[in-house]
Amino acid sequence: MNWEAIGAIGEMIGATAVIVSLAYLGIQIRNQNVESRIASVHDVLEGFRTEISAFRKYELAELLGKGSVDYEALSDTEKIQFVAMIQGPLRFWEEAYYQHRAGRLSAQLWNGIHAQMRDFISTDGLQKVWELREHTYSQEFRDYVANIELGTYRVK
Repeated sequence: MNWEAIGAIGEMIGATAVIVSLAYLGIQIRNQNVESRIASVHDVLEGFRTEISAFRKYELAELLGKGSVDYEALSDTEKIQFVAMIQGPLRFWEEAYYQHRAGRLSAQLWNGIHAQMRDFISTDGLQKVWELREHTYSQEFRDYVANIELGTYRVK
């Protein structure tokens, strides 16, 4: 075997190693993307659980019920509490919206979140909070909310 043949074999081995390395890198990137999506879903759902669990307290559930039906019937102190309380779910929905737009939430999961938001935002109280605080959200999210077909929020 001459040196040219040995050199050619070395180049083939080197090229094969590069191809294998690129394939391995592609697999790692794909796995990382899957893990990133899983983490995003977990974070969004954990945020939802955190927001909803606050309403287990009787006082907050009572305020939510009262404020959702007739915001103007709330006292000034209750209005402050209600607006602050509703900011959590609104920020959750905004984050979920952007996670969905980035492709990190499946359509199936997003459709459920969207339906819940559509129903909840249809209440008198949430409409009022949105009117008072919408300027604190991104223009893209405000446009999205402006085009939502309202649903019906029911607890009975």
